[in-house]
Amino acid sequence: MIYQSLLIQNSFQVTPNEIYEIIKKEFNNIQIANQEFNLVFDGQTLKIEDLDYLLEWSSKKTEKGVKVLLIQNSQNLSEIIQNSLLKIIEEPTQNTLICLVTKNLDAIIETIKSRCRIVIMPTYKNNLNVDFEDFLKKSYFERSIEFQKLANLDKIEQVKFLEDLSNFAIKKINKPKILRELIFLQKAINSSVQSNLVFDNLNILIENNFKNTKI
Repeated sequence: MIYQSLLIQNSFQVTPNEIYEIIKKEFNNIQIANQEFNLVFDGQTLKIEDLDYLLEWSSKKTEKGVKVLLIQNSQNLSEIIQNSLLKIIEEPTQNTLICLVTKNLDAIIETIKSRCRIVIMPTYKNNLNVDFEDFLKKSYFERSIEFQKLANLDKIEQVKFLEDLSNFAIKKINKPKILRELIFLQKAINSSVQSNLVFDNLNILIENNFKNTKI
């Protein structure tokens, strides 16, 4: 079967397995081929000389399922490489699916966009619709995973998350010291401090203060 290529706009980094789940949802729960048949590239490191290999790969047959070429961070693909990818996208082979994941649709050339099924994933805050009462009860490790996603978003969304958490804390917890810490972290996000360091500190703050506080 011939499948239309997929172009996914997503605000944060996701794993190949998470992308495969999106593919299954978009194409009526199709079966993905075994891992050895699939390819994963990063748009920042994909080179023009890799394209001959991709053409050869696209012609290979699988024993079962659809083989997937996944290119993460496609917003970093040069226009030359994007134009070269068109041959594979325009002439898909049997049981082969091309999936580009980008943080910025505008970075993808129109000729690719016009040939792909476009999926726009919700941003973190809309997707998660954070229930802070539940969020604060998560384990340190579970929160770390969520904070890794947040660290890949725009500062506007990161600040919005901290503002929402602060508003929740004001309503539920009467501890001025914690509120001062949250305000400090909001200011740190807007400065040159790396967001992953801010969220590491936030996770420690939650672990040391919120976990033992009745919400």
